[in-house]
Amino acid sequence: MLDTLSPDAVCACGMPDLHYSIALQTLEQLQAWRARAAGSDLALFLDIADQTGLAALGTGPGRYLSYGAYAKPDGGHALAQGVWDAGAQQRRALDASRISEDLSHAWYAQSEGAQPLHPTNGLTQPDPDKAGAYTWNKAPRLGGQVVETGAIARQLVDGQPLITQWDGPPPAEYPAEVALAEGAHELQLEYQNMGTPARIQLRWEPVGVPLGEGL
Repeated sequence: MLDTLSPDAVCACGMPDLHYSIALQTLEQLQAWRARAAGSDLALFLDIADQTGLAALGTGPGRYLSYGAYAKPDGGHALAQGVWDAGAQQRRALDASRISEDLSHAWYAQSEGAQPLHPTNGLTQPDPDKAGAYTWNKAPRLGGQVVETGAIARQLVDGQPLITQWDGPPPAEYPAEVALAEGAHELQLEYQNMGTPARIQLRWEPVGVPLGEGL
């Protein structure tokens, strides 16, 4: 049903309808819809996020884990299981045996030097006075590495196009040719960090001279 809905739609009351916002497929559609849905909770959140630079705060490791969500009667899940690798822009299979839970900063008791355990072997013994703790949540690990879970992770793993675009496009190359006079020149490279793991590289070569010669 969602495939037939227009991402341009706003319900008669002037507020955005949840079904239509779910149907959004691109950042361009989101921004257009946001302008028409001004005053809605989601549009207000997007405004605040832009003004505060929220996308660049609390950047994680670029690894997202979903165990799968909303089991179907005939098997499987409405939202896929897997691990999203933001650096490679790729979904990988989940090996659930490699999942563990870190209690270092959670209000749960653990012996000194204890290692994170698999959920089936873990202990949940409240310790509200634990030094250095700040949450009741256990921190997920996969193969000992930090991973993010939750609503965004589920959408990334499931391949929701709007969310995967927001998480960052694959690497791209932007060539340019600039004529320079002989002598020293100052180079300035500008880029925008969208809050995801990123790498940038600058390469140059004189016209007609192979790279690595005469530089």
